[in-house]
Amino acid sequence: MTKKTSTLLIFLFISACSNNPSSHIDVSQNQWVKSTQGYYNGVITSGGIALSGKTQFFSIENGQLNGTLEYLEKTTMVTGTLENCEVLDYLKLKCHWNDKYGTGVVIFSFNHNVTEFIGYWNVDDDEEKFLWTGTKQ
Repeated sequence: MTKKTSTLLIFLFISACSNNPSSHIDVSQNQWVKSTQGYYNGVITSGGIALSGKTQFFSIENGQLNGTLEYLEKTTMVTGTLENCEVLDYLKLKCHWNDKYGTGVVIFSFNHNVTEFIGYWNVDDDEEKFLWTGTKQ
């Protein structure tokens, strides 16, 4: 192989890698964000107990997501909000949650068809994380 040919092959390889769509996805514009809208049934861990929960995502202005959360604690339904949701990466959202117990951050990772997520939440200023899951209705 000549030096010109090997240089050309290296250039073509580097060009192909840099044009790989999955490495340069503008996740803020992806259809998957819109697909998250709706209700998900799952589990929200609270007080060390896995509780039945429901999570909703909905679009607000500029296509940004907000949402609601609810979980059954003994005989009481606890409700709250998800706000300022932002795309961290492809199929990954970060939201701020708020309910009667406090506030914090939750990171949701969705499956490839956005029908399920697994998330972990924590209370502001606390590193301990708790499970939060959902399957789309």
